[in-house]
Amino acid sequence: HLVEFMISLFGRKLLSPQDVSTLHSCWSKGQQVIVAYDNQQVVQQHPELWSGIPYWYADSPDPKTVIDYLDAKIHQGRPELED
Repeated sequence: HLVEFMISLFGRKLLSPQDVSTLHSCWSKGQQVIVAYDNQQVVQQHPELWSGIPYWYADSPDPKTVIDYLDAKIHQGRPELED
């Protein structure tokens, strides 16, 4: 399973959402990786994972299409977090 692979691969470098303090403290503990996963059931089973992060995805290899898509999104504002 992908989640178990990521947890075993990054191990102690993973920053758990419960461990958030300062960037300096994270780095001093060697925690340098955040894994966001877009399936809330899986996130609830693995405290190392962060909830999904909203993002914009143009889904096109054509640079003009991507630029047009992102320009339109900029006028709409930031993606909203879902509760």
